Amino acid sequence: MRIILSTILLLSSLIIFSCNNKDVILFDFESGTLDNWTVFGQNPFYGGKPVSSDTIKTWKWDATGYTGKYMLASGGHEGRHNNHPDGGVKSIPFKINRQFLNFYLAGELNPRVRIYLEINGEIVRQAFGNNFYDLQLRGWDLSEFRGQKAQIVIEDIHSRRSLLRVDHFYLSNTPPPSPEEWAIIPQRQLSGLVSVGEFRLLLNSNRVNKNWQIFHSSIVFGNDKKWHLFASAADISAEGKSSDKKYIVHAESKILTSENWDFTGIVFSADKKYNEDFILHPFVLYENGTFYMYYVGSGKTWSGWTDCPGGKKMPWDWGKCGDQGPYNIHLATSKDGSTWKRYGKIITDSPFAFTPYVHQINEEWVMYYAAAEPAGITGKHAIVYSKSKDLYHWNGRGIALIDRENGASPWPEHSFILNPHVFSRGNTWYMLAGPIDNNNLSPFNCLRVFNGSDSFKWDISESHKSIFADGGSVFRNTDGSWYITHNNAMSGGTWIAPLYWNDGPDNKSSLLKPSGQ
Repeated sequence: MRIILSTILLLSSLIIFSCNNKDVILFDFESGTLDNWTVFGQNPFYGGKPVSSDTIKTWKWDATGYTGKYMLASGGHEGRHNNHPDGGVKSIPFKINRQFLNFYLAGELNPRVRIYLEINGEIVRQAFGNNFYDLQLRGWDLSEFRGQKAQIVIEDIHSRRSLLRVDHFYLSNTPPPSPEEWAIIPQRQLSGLVSVGEFRLLLNSNRVNKNWQIFHSSIVFGNDKKWHLFASAADISAEGKSSDKKYIVHAESKILTSENWDFTGIVFSADKKYNEDFILHPFVLYENGTFYMYYVGSGKTWSGWTDCPGGKKMPWDWGKCGDQGPYNIHLATSKDGSTWKRYGKIITDSPFAFTPYVHQINEEWVMYYAAAEPAGITGKHAIVYSKSKDLYHWNGRGIALIDRENGASPWPEHSFILNPHVFSRGNTWYMLAGPIDNNNLSPFNCLRVFNGSDSFKWDISESHKSIFADGGSVFRNTDGSWYITHNNAMSGGTWIAPLYWNDGPDNKSSLLKPSGQ
């Protein structure tokens, strides 16, 4: 009898353990409705309800990674980001009875385009789309909240173009993949050589000015043992108007990954005395006690489409002409990051010299920038380089990468090769540049990955898949770890994420970790 009772108790324990270990599906949207959710604000989601796989398959920018037939998605325009009303949905309460809350998530980065977990009216966890368009399994460890009631909030409060995709919330004792594993998860979009970890916000644009946006950023470590962030900034309405982007701003922090960087103010403004019509794309390096800032500072901005002389057709949309360029790269230097000496334009190219990046190769400085080859409005998109011994005087014009399929227009923001980053790891050279093509994505947020043996010659047909960041910089922390920043007109500030390499040991690199000396 005692043996029978012991057996029954053991079986009961196993059943209870098994039940407690089973995943609990909370919300999967498979009803095709927003049952169990309450809408707040205006409904920002596609069609005001979960979108079906039948509709998703018709999108030009479709999605994978959702489960079943439905997911919840904001955006529009064939699946691309879009303007839509501000608002979101809040779930009915549920009890946390597993270690993890897992879900599938994709979207573009913005502080208010997210999902978050609320307990007793307090936000205890949040997650952002990480610039993926395909949904990825994500999750939170909720061990400390076990037994409590919680609610999930999905919001898209941006007032401008944005995108968010979510699906299949479930409680589980199985953790989601860690960011370090993302590089080895099969994805149609992700590079297998390197992946971007989870982004976190460094500097919210609202801290600069509630009506402003940070458009591009560069981060560098100084001998004051502080990290310095420099970015172009302007009123949010200046997104598509280069002529209105007239400010460089600065923030600093002793801790790279801190969420409370100190915003110090405007570094300098565009000044006609230095032939500066606007200020775009600052790239800053620190060398021998001096900050060197290279930025796009002059050139006639777009005044609109016009009919080409003599009825000539141009090789871009609408076949019309425009009055713009050339864009020039300028230089300014500083000892403290606050007081700057400007040198005016140092590089001019036709139709534009855009998004400069400077790197030391074989005891020589090399500037890579977006341009066209041959130089002119009917050339092809290209990454061009120039060389210098002293960071002030630049000579020569070489072609590092050319896209022979896409004709360049005089509008640099229409280029499909921007934001070059060049460095070595081991005996391999890498170039990150993008977006090259849409790759099933928005034209934003995408850098193609190239690798090879020559830092001055790259073949566009040999690119790997992408990493997703825009308008930022690649650099290393003082401990040698790798990071990338992201910000553009939609991101609401500057974000940072670790880079995880899957190409072997990080034994040597031309991109040195800073010493701060």
